[in-house]
Amino acid sequence: MKNKLLLLLLFLSNYGFSQGFSGFKFEPAEIQGFISNNSSKKTYFFPNAIKTSELFKILYDDNGHTKFVGQTGFILGDKTGSIYSEIVGGTFLKVLRLSLGTMISNSNSEEQKTDEAYQRLITYGGNTVLNIEYPWLFYRDEGFKINLLSRFILKGTADIPAFGTKTDDWAGSGSLGISFYIDAGIDSDDLKLFVDNNTNYIVGTNIFRDNLGIKNSNFLFSQLTLGLVYKQSFKISFVVGNFSSEPLLRNKNVSVGGQVIR
Repeated sequence: MKNKLLLLLLFLSNYGFSQGFSGFKFEPAEIQGFISNNSSKKTYFFPNAIKTSELFKILYDDNGHTKFVGQTGFILGDKTGSIYSEIVGGTFLKVLRLSLGTMISNSNSEEQKTDEAYQRLITYGGNTVLNIEYPWLFYRDEGFKINLLSRFILKGTADIPAFGTKTDDWAGSGSLGISFYIDAGIDSDDLKLFVDNNTNYIVGTNIFRDNLGIKNSNFLFSQLTLGLVYKQSFKISFVVGNFSSEPLLRNKNVSVGGQVIR
């Protein structure tokens, strides 16, 4: 099973779809069109519906329409792996983006149920995910080629046994969080270094709690990711830090992710 999963991961990493976990495709020409003037620095706080829709077009390349099979990416950890794929996504009420996705996780460790539950948590939260986001802050510095994006994210997840989890019982969670993403060009926009931090308050079912092996079903969880984006096309990322009100979820092994951005 592990070999099959790894082959699938390698396939997706070479023939994936648009951006996945973090590392957005900020095309310089599109950004200049978005800020709509010749200013080298531009900041948007709580952009209106028009600007929010334009920003979603840049981030997700959906041209304002519902997009099928959007984000796809993978994360590999110590004896664990997971693939996430967005089934459908689009703009809602002109200021929100809704997406529905699914995820497959796999573990060869002795504690498969706990490790797979943790792998789902650090990837997108469950094997079925409903995501709602609003980009409340965007900043661009043309001189230093810096992009800063912050989003409020509301998420509902479910672990459905029929979709391949190691438990026979349904588990679910809901979360409200904030994400801060920043990237900077190295010499040019061909190579970018990015940092992404997501902090969420998670409310889960008792089965969700038991699968993770933690004491409380409601907890705070924050994740720090570093990575590189090459020529706005390929991204590699490293989950380097996890911080939580639950001690068992803090600072586990570094996980590696990757995807092709189109």
